[in-house]
Amino acid sequence: MTEHPDHTWVEIINPWDTTQVLRQYLLVDQAMSSSALEALQAQHPTSVLLRTPLQRILPQSTVHASLALWMGAQQSLVGLCDTAYIIAPELKQLRLPDFGRGDQPNLERILAVQTDVCLFAPFENTRYASLERAGIPIVDCADYLETSPLGRAEWMRFYGRLWGKSQLADSLFAQEVQHYDSLVRIVQVSTAQRAAHPLSPSTSSSPKKLANTTKVGVRSQNVRDISESLRDNLTNLRDFPESLRDNDVRSKQQTSANSATKVASSTVSSSSLQRPPRVWLDLPWQSTWYVPGGSSYLATLIADAGGDYPLRHNIQAGSLPLPLERAWQYAQKADVWVIKGGDEVPSHYAALKEQERVYAQFPAVRSHRVWVCNTMQVPYYEYTPFAPAQLLREWCIMLGTLPSDSSTTLRYFHPLSR
Repeated sequence: MTEHPDHTWVEIINPWDTTQVLRQYLLVDQAMSSSALEALQAQHPTSVLLRTPLQRILPQSTVHASLALWMGAQQSLVGLCDTAYIIAPELKQLRLPDFGRGDQPNLERILAVQTDVCLFAPFENTRYASLERAGIPIVDCADYLETSPLGRAEWMRFYGRLWGKSQLADSLFAQEVQHYDSLVRIVQVSTAQRAAHPLSPSTSSSPKKLANTTKVGVRSQNVRDISESLRDNLTNLRDFPESLRDNDVRSKQQTSANSATKVASSTVSSSSLQRPPRVWLDLPWQSTWYVPGGSSYLATLIADAGGDYPLRHNIQAGSLPLPLERAWQYAQKADVWVIKGGDEVPSHYAALKEQERVYAQFPAVRSHRVWVCNTMQVPYYEYTPFAPAQLLREWCIMLGTLPSDSSTTLRYFHPLSR
């Protein structure tokens, strides 16, 4: 993204062939004169022209509709594809018209409402031919292919410029970077100290003060103070609009009296381990266990949280299919098992063991260190892409690399009920 006084030029690299360009965009102000616009277009003949702020936008997914809401640009949304999958209550309240399936949007409706642009995710060797033939500009939302949480979150700077919210977008992203990096430094400090001065299991349940260090870039501030601040609340991160921060996420497993998932006081700390806690993920589909590659977004997140992902040395960023027996071998060595999914996510340990008897042998099951997130009940996909600091915080708590107690609350994950 290259910014100039009167325009912004954006080039999106093809994720599947980084030697090629996927698409280029020329963002200009609505008030730019015709002569100036013609001169710019002559310099960028292959770029898609977008006059900002855009007034009528159709997002394909709740990910970008939620970002519009976060940035106060919800008035620009003409509707949304797949509205049945909206989970966030704030997004439901907008009552956005449905424009059909994301992979087959209703072209007639799109044309009828005079849509300025569609925010659609690109897929390899796939084009939205009907939209292109109709002359409707498409913004390729390739953020989902980023391999790091902050890399994906940075796309908010591009999207913010579509709404004329460049300063807000830059500020929000800078805050995410600051707080995400603070968490990473805390984890690095505690990991280094744990390796240098391992604690016995009998003393590991009491969080210890983390000493200051300059080896991992932490300045003279008290690391413990930062840790406690991030553990107790993230309202200073502005990771969500005020209305979203005040509206607590509840799942079917929670009672109406709870404002967020409480971390059980019996949660095991990883401070007793001289090594990073080993992590296993999700559930199989039929006879195959699909897991993220070692260069994936989630693998990066686990590493930043201080965890040990068994496939971290794999160079793929996409999903890896594993035979069940191979997956069980990894799970047999995992300290923590994190399951994210839809209705297949179990509600308690008995239900998990009923799915497959071998699960009862997994260390994470025996030690009650299974965490779950039902994405059909909590707005995981709406909130996390552009607010990764909160997501990293929860991973640190699940892995025990960030101090927590019974007063600690989580937004997305919760311990599997016993």
